[in-house]
Amino acid sequence: MSGLAIYERASSSGTKNSVQQVFYNNKWVQMAMPDTKPFTFNVPQGNIVGGTENYYAQIPDGIFTSIARPFFRFSYTGNTDSFSNEVNIIHNIYAIDFTSYQNFTNVEEVKTVLQTPVLSISANTSGFTDSGFIYDFQPPEYYKQLGNFKKTLLQDKGQYFITSTFSFNWDKSRDGIPPCIDRFFINENGVAEEGIYQQVEKLETYPNTHVISAETNNFSGATVQGRYFTFFTIPNTPQIILPTTGVTNSLSPIFEFSEAADGDETFVEISYNTSDTEFEGIINTYYFTGVFRNTGSLVSKSQNFTLLNNREFIFRIGNRKNLLDIFGVKRSVVTYSQTKIAQTPDIISTTTIEAESDYPGNKNIPEPGVPPSVVLAASDPIGNLVLSGTVSGSTVTGATITLKYPSGFETQQLTDTFGNYSFSGLSVGTYGLIADYRGYKIETKTVNLVGNTNFGFKIKLIWGNKFDTLGDIGNEIIGEN
Repeated sequence: MSGLAIYERASSSGTKNSVQQVFYNNKWVQMAMPDTKPFTFNVPQGNIVGGTENYYAQIPDGIFTSIARPFFRFSYTGNTDSFSNEVNIIHNIYAIDFTSYQNFTNVEEVKTVLQTPVLSISANTSGFTDSGFIYDFQPPEYYKQLGNFKKTLLQDKGQYFITSTFSFNWDKSRDGIPPCIDRFFINENGVAEEGIYQQVEKLETYPNTHVISAETNNFSGATVQGRYFTFFTIPNTPQIILPTTGVTNSLSPIFEFSEAADGDETFVEISYNTSDTEFEGIINTYYFTGVFRNTGSLVSKSQNFTLLNNREFIFRIGNRKNLLDIFGVKRSVVTYSQTKIAQTPDIISTTTIEAESDYPGNKNIPEPGVPPSVVLAASDPIGNLVLSGTVSGSTVTGATITLKYPSGFETQQLTDTFGNYSFSGLSVGTYGLIADYRGYKIETKTVNLVGNTNFGFKIKLIWGNKFDTLGDIGNEIIGEN
């Protein structure tokens, strides 16, 4: 082997143990690796107000309007010792503008938009300790990307996702990892590539992700991340033109209004309980059809609806914007006009009204007759009294309450989730109340109404009731067979 050059070479082998064998200069030696500890970063935990991660819920949490810019409050209660001048919170904002959204036809277009944030903002967390671990974030009004002019961030009917993650430093020397010269990493194709070794690396936490599962739209399968919100420029407030206060000229008065052409739907809400100024009781809603018309400088819409005879009523006009969002959820905002009061005329006594029902499955010629609602309006005076109460006796959701007027006319309604019922528009007089619920004895009461009255029922469970075992378990009063 004489004449061959001899080179000193080094190579290594071994397992994941802390001791490895090194072959150096034709000799095997043992070298002990330094003990290392796994690096951990305790992610701060807490509550966030603003936006929502409950993407399919029928709640207004994820809706912002132009009344005020979106506002997020982070209240941290766990792992707060992780905050320092080496830790930053990073907000990435992803946007789907309404114009582009209208033209989307498949899920791939959504995936493309959600790959890159339109804006990224970071803040140092060292000051969080001075604020009681409460951090407020408000997205800016504008953003600007290299090569483009500034743009308005929040646009009407826009959809937004905001992720909030933490970036932090990993100092390897503090974990006993010695410096090295060569560094390799495995790329996405599984090939080892040479990289640059850094003693201090910047790492970042991951946001929560969700795959859209709604089957009612074209975007099922798209992955979204972070908190979601929609933004609306509030629709204009409708200005009522007709009817004015006082008695209307018919039971079908014209409702006319302006300043609401920017909405997707316009409607009128009517309540015959004039004290219900918040429109929380029984409301009659009528939608306007057609388009707005131009009359000089006035853009308005009008329509008439048939109302009850000789009734005082309050009403307001609503202007609504709608958005069917990426999750298949309808989001909307409404602005209302001022509430006004009017009254329909008393024309039942001079007007004959008949109705008929003609069914093809019946060979007999239908006989016209007077509808019960007309009989009620003509024979029972209209008032402003309310008769309400609660039906109890275990679970009584959906109990049938029959109200018998002094004239003998009857009307019915079902109790709500808590067993409550309410009849409005009543006058002074003697009324009958009947409570009927499956598995319980029918209860009949007489009420002498002289003012607003709250009247409760305690219905009795029938022995052997197959429908409501909770009443028996709860020791309710047991009725007789």
